[in-house]
Amino acid sequence: MHTAASPGSLPELLRSHQPRLRAICRRMCGPEDDPDDVLQDTYVEIVRHLAGFRGDSSFMTWATAVARSQLNRHRRRHRRHALRDDAIDTASRSYPTLLGRSEREPELQVCADSLRTSLLAALADLADLDREVFVLRELEGMTAPEVASALELSVPAVKSRLHRARRSLRANLDDDPRVVELR
Repeated sequence: MHTAASPGSLPELLRSHQPRLRAICRRMCGPEDDPDDVLQDTYVEIVRHLAGFRGDSSFMTWATAVARSQLNRHRRRHRRHALRDDAIDTASRSYPTLLGRSEREPELQVCADSLRTSLLAALADLADLDREVFVLRELEGMTAPEVASALELSVPAVKSRLHRARRSLRANLDDDPRVVELR
């Protein structure tokens, strides 16, 4: 059993448990997960929180719990990024329709392209989570509870972030001369 009182043996401890911990990570990981990333993050967390290891269980049991926690963190991160990327791709394809793009009206198309550029720049300025909420709610049409579930937030947090995103977009677009020209 390892205790926090013997930090000098940490490299040996990690080395001795590496094969088993790596095997556990590989078995727990799905096809979309990278077991080496999970293992590396597990080691970082073990080093960071070794002082909190009380010895109530074996080191391997504790390390496995840390690995499981890191895998869950990776999956949440992957799911959020995948949702965001899919939503942004869909939104990008939807902009021409949303902005009334028409082959017959070149002037309108120039205005729509200008507005699209301004909107994309304003979206890029949002915090990642605010942008994700805005895209899922406003462009994908998901309900607040659906967004909350997808991003692991509460419904009030979704509403707050959506309000913040709208306010920021409005402020950014109000200051953009390309948008002012369209008024």
